[in-house]
Amino acid sequence: MIPTSMSRTQNILPMAARHDSPWVPGLSAIAHLVLGNQAAAEAEFATRRANLTPRIGDYLTARTEELERLIAAFYRREHRAVAVAAAALPRRFWSFSSIPAARSLMELGRLNEANEQLAVARICRLAFPGPEVFEEHSGLHAILAEFYQGKLAGQQGRRGEARRWLETFLRRFPLGREPLPQIKEARSLLAQL
Repeated sequence: MIPTSMSRTQNILPMAARHDSPWVPGLSAIAHLVLGNQAAAEAEFATRRANLTPRIGDYLTARTEELERLIAAFYRREHRAVAVAAAALPRRFWSFSSIPAARSLMELGRLNEANEQLAVARICRLAFPGPEVFEEHSGLHAILAEFYQGKLAGQQGRRGEARRWLETFLRRFPLGREPLPQIKEARSLLAQL
């Protein structure tokens, strides 16, 4: 997962240079886009296309690049661009795009669409679309979906449902440990309900 702070984003570039995977240039491209270095990002995308196309074909390589650009737009807080890109992605990529898409849709006030994306995030934990896809089985992905379901339910005035989602989310973390910023926010939201 790409870190949200600029200093952490800058740390990705030296780490990526140590690895020799056809997927690494895509991660570097995301980091460059977040940092505002369009030329370096495009060079990384070109490298990744050259490495990945023989393995997965033109279509999936192009869709993968669209996903990577969506992720970069999310971290740049370009919520409209995220919503447009997420709507254009094929289903195969929904498991990867659902959390950023839902968060952007919430920022845009498109709460019903955000709810649909969060439902996808939870359902994808149960799907096995292919052996190469591991994101669907990320426990953190599903846990964050619970938090955002609670936040969204609160924004829509569904207080009881918001409380259930947020309490479910918080049960996963012992008191006194806040490894995620969403934990503090969840406690604050519960106090307001």
